[in-house]
Amino acid sequence: IMTCHRYNDALPMAINSVVGQSYPDVQFIFVDDHSSKNDVKKYDSILEGVNVTRIRMSKNSGTYVCRNAGLKLAEGEFITFADSDDWIHPQKIANSLDFLITNDAYLVCGRYIRMNADGKIHWNGIRFARFALMGMTFKASVLKEKLLGFDERMRHSADSELFERARVVLGEKRVIRYPTIEVVALESASSITS
Repeated sequence: IMTCHRYNDALPMAINSVVGQSYPDVQFIFVDDHSSKNDVKKYDSILEGVNVTRIRMSKNSGTYVCRNAGLKLAEGEFITFADSDDWIHPQKIANSLDFLITNDAYLVCGRYIRMNADGKIHWNGIRFARFALMGMTFKASVLKEKLLGFDERMRHSADSELFERARVVLGEKRVIRYPTIEVVALESASSITS
């Protein structure tokens, strides 16, 4: 599930990184958070010929409301997320599912690095690679029925809240972080995780 409110120059790359996954059966859900008509025309152009389920929100609601809207249409046994300005490794979905299934987990989370448009990796003063909560992978039934999706009252950090809630509800042995870097997040002032 990918949400988008405004077109950004990294969007084509982000979409291609989802469409180009090595995992053979991916349902790509693109949720437009009530973007401008001009941006919708750009989405139409980028998504032409792509096997995608599209949702357009009736009003700007925030990424977590949009993710929950995508959850309602998700048909797969597993669910993951991709931000509209991030590149995900071609084997991200396959790797995360392998880790989830092998470890009998309900939720797994790899790592990401943040990079600017010039290719410089962002250093936050502590580490280069952080846990990619924006790209967590879930067993769908658990996310939908036990965790009930994202907290829609939050405009930012709801992925962190969901991760911590999952650890409490599901138990720490079923919620696992793993060390593989699978996401490159674009460093920008408009990013809610910057």
